[in-house]
Amino acid sequence: MSAIGQNLPMIDAEERVTGRINYALNVELPGMLHGKILRSPFPHARLKHIDSSLAERFRGVAAVLTRNDFAEASGYSGKYGRIFRDQSVVALDKVRFIGDPVAAVAALTNEIAEEALSLIRVDYEELPAVFDEHAALQAQAPLVHDPRPPQQAIFSNLIQDLPGGSNLCSHFKLRRGDVKAGFRQADFVFEDVFRSPAAQHVPLEPHVTVAELFQGKLTLWTSTQMPHAVRSQMAELLHLPLSRVRVIVETLGGGFGSKGSLRLEPIAAFL
Repeated sequence: MSAIGQNLPMIDAEERVTGRINYALNVELPGMLHGKILRSPFPHARLKHIDSSLAERFRGVAAVLTRNDFAEASGYSGKYGRIFRDQSVVALDKVRFIGDPVAAVAALTNEIAEEALSLIRVDYEELPAVFDEHAALQAQAPLVHDPRPPQQAIFSNLIQDLPGGSNLCSHFKLRRGDVKAGFRQADFVFEDVFRSPAAQHVPLEPHVTVAELFQGKLTLWTSTQMPHAVRSQMAELLHLPLSRVRVIVETLGGGFGSKGSLRLEPIAAFL
């Protein structure tokens, strides 16, 4: 039957207007644990020592995740990134921004997880940091990544001219025609410097992930705009075939670009 000329309702219209539409935040599984993340208070610091023994023994704690879980013997690198592998599930050698995940806890309740975080002892060696792009590109600027993280092979032809020992992340060039001749022939040339402020995406639905590992299969209920990218990266992180990773997006409560990469998925899955 043709639908042309007919008014058809949205598939989930009734759920939306009655407030019954589902979000990842509403997912509850039997025996589900609660996760909390310990974050760095420093913009740049070396991790000298982490002691999570008290948190691990705390009543009601099921798991504590630190860099020790990504030691060479574990077989897991803990590193990921869509273009550069410049991110880690938890900090491995250094923290690189205020809020960088250092450790995580899974416990029976939010309160227990919060208390366990306070028992984790971290010894930081604070390092010089950079806070704007001009300072970051100076020759003697502290390097955020040293050496530069490996680049995913699929992007090798898109990003180029990246000098070593620099904070330069990417350099794109687009050239067509004789630009200098065009300027010479122009009746008017306007030059200025344009700056856009930092933006914080604030969707009504926060970043949220529920992970279930059952019989060697990982299922993620998560708030993401790119479920297939999340699926492929999580399969790589956990050394699983794609057929054993499933990503379910209920209803996305806003994203605006901030939910296009991995966020909570790696921590939830490894916990």
